[in-house]
Amino acid sequence: MKQRASRGLLKLSKRLDRVVDALVRFHQDGPIRRVEIRLNAAGHRDIIAEGSSRYYGPALRTALTHLESQMSREKRETKHPGPDAVRA
Repeated sequence: MKQRASRGLLKLSKRLDRVVDALVRFHQDGPIRRVEIRLNAAGHRDIIAEGSSRYYGPALRTALTHLESQMSREKRETKHPGPDAVRA
C-alpha cells in the first residue's frame, strides 16, 4: 500500500508546482478502512483528501481521485482568481 500511495502521489505532484511534502494516514475502525492524504505545496493551502472502503486499495484510489480533483481546482483558482479578486 505504501508503494501504491507513493506512486500515485508522485504522479499527481507533477501537476502542481512546488509540492513540499505529503502525509498519508491509514486508519482502521472495525470493518471500514480509511485513507487520508494531506498535501503541502508552497504558495497553496493544504489539500486534504479522504477515502473509505472495506479494503485499503479502493480507499486509497478514492482518496487519490479526490486529491486529483482538488489539485485541479486549486491550480485553476491560482491561475484565474475570478471577479472578486482584489487588483492593485
